Amino acid sequence: MYAQRWSSALNQGFRTLKERDSLGHYFLEVSGMAANDKPSQVPVELAEWYFEMQDLISSANHDEALSQCRKELENQIEANDHEWNHLAKASPLTSAESLKAIYQNLTRRRYLMSMLGNLDHRSTH
Repeated sequence: MYAQRWSSALNQGFRTLKERDSLGHYFLEVSGMAANDKPSQVPVELAEWYFEMQDLISSANHDEALSQCRKELENQIEANDHEWNHLAKASPLTSAESLKAIYQNLTRRRYLMSMLGNLDHRSTH
């Protein structure tokens, strides 16, 4: 029983360290900076781009527009991941500046992934 609990705790700790979102949320949680699952404010640069993406889809060749939007989203996600890798190497991760950057990175990733999901949904309909 005792070994099972410790094994479970170790496995949970490993998953937290392995998964970028879990790790970011962990740092925010232990610092007292709650990371909401649904942030209240969309990053401004994504909001503007989202509306541009909607216009592109509605005004251009649908398949070409979807392909262009998908490529741009994938580039944005890759850039966000690159930023995350840079943040993960920063020291100390618990500084106010690092925690703010972690929160912004997680928020941006969540919206980018949501936009990609919306785009995928549109391409199947």
